[in-house]
Amino acid sequence: MRTHRQVVEDYFSAVRAHDFATLSDIRHDDFIQEWHQMGERTRGKQNARLINENHPGLPLPTIRRMHEGPARAIQSIARA
Repeated sequence: MRTHRQVVEDYFSAVRAHDFATLSDIRHDDFIQEWHQMGERTRGKQNARLINENHPGLPLPTIRRMHEGPARAIQSIARA
């Protein structure tokens, strides 16, 4: 079984690689994506995938810090 840390690292690796198939595999069906700067919220991993595939300039986040507990992992990221 993968740790929370491994899931988060795999997720951000997929984001940086624009690997939308892997992102969809990792995301829950009820995934919610928020774009705070635009005030938009996308519901569902398929809807998020469609937006991500057609977005002209996705960020390239890098994990700066991560704290892992028994039920979750919390990360701080830097965007490039």
